[in-house]
Amino acid sequence: MKTRFFVAPALVLFAVLFTQAANAESMATETADAEDTGNTAAMFKSLDTDNNGYISAEEANANPALVDAFGEADTNGDGQLSMEEFLKIDSGAE
Repeated sequence: MKTRFFVAPALVLFAVLFTQAANAESMATETADAEDTGNTAAMFKSLDTDNNGYISAEEANANPALVDAFGEADTNGDGQLSMEEFLKIDSGAE
């Protein structure tokens, strides 16, 4: 099961970038800088549509790959992803 979690981050990031680029012209600039660590924060903010500092399960539904990783990434079980939990998906850390 942990192997799937390590493979999922790349898929999640690809799907997030693809989905957001298709839905917002502003993502074109951000995807050009995909190597930049700040881009991960921008992705988080774009998924946090209510701007409360968390990605809820409902907000994650916009991205199927994130839905797949959501349960395992939600390490405290509160039903939402903090920036810290989201960064762990990005880095592949547990």
